[in-house]
Amino acid sequence: MATITETFHAMTEDDATTTVAALAGMLDALPADDSDPVDRATRAGVEGFVMGYHANHT
Repeated sequence: MATITETFHAMTEDDATTTVAALAGMLDALPADDSDPVDRATRAGVEGFVMGYHANHT
């Protein structure tokens, strides 16, 4: 199974940007459950990935 980094390196720039935008949209649309440690950890990881992608591609 490929890591997320390997998966994104295999994508075109446009596909990766579209995917990151979709992830950011899901974060905005889905309510956070701050009482669930798994939700908090997952959300933090995805937010970090999205922020890192934007920092490296803008």
